Amino acid sequence: MFAHKAPPVIQVGSAGAVDEDTLDELVHDLRGPLSVIVAFAESLDGAQREERARFTERLVVNAHRALAVLEEFAALSDLRADSLDMSLRPTDLAEVIERAAADVRPGLQRGVELICLVPPHGLPMLADPDMLGMAMRAVLRKLGGGLQSPLTLRVQVVADDDLARVELRAGEALPTGEVEILRRVVALHGGRVLLDNDDPGLAVGFCIPRQPR
Repeated sequence: MFAHKAPPVIQVGSAGAVDEDTLDELVHDLRGPLSVIVAFAESLDGAQREERARFTERLVVNAHRALAVLEEFAALSDLRADSLDMSLRPTDLAEVIERAAADVRPGLQRGVELICLVPPHGLPMLADPDMLGMAMRAVLRKLGGGLQSPLTLRVQVVADDDLARVELRAGEALPTGEVEILRRVVALHGGRVLLDNDDPGLAVGFCIPRQPR
């Protein structure tokens, strides 16, 4: 791991008001999971035992999705308002990715398998693990909840010289607007998002320097 005296803190900016487009996105993204929660909750009373287990599973999945939408809304609002402080510190990117995947799995729709391929000895670097974890959860939820199942979603983490490279493969690319949180967080780390139309298996990826430039 890297040795240094104190984690540098980057002042990104000051807080601002939430814009109307962000609120519209929140309402749109919450309507789906909340509608499913209401529908299955209303059906529980007269359901048979086997149906109750299935209904409960769908309630849990969509509750996770609703909570994820709220988390992403708060993060996106802060990023758009430039109100976050980024703290760079010794970080194992492989561990950050695996933890994000573990957080997301309970809310994935049925038939979606999430696999992480990471270096066996980790990938040490200087980064803000909280920001990167938040961005990874957001994009994994977009992929796991929005693509057709059955689906295998593969996340691969590799060291590329002085860069850390992460690729998410799910069979089709995400639209640019679906990766705004990831794009902003990666940019704050001095990296770039990869949306390669020439690689049909790549949903999205990113590269960031392993040490600040």
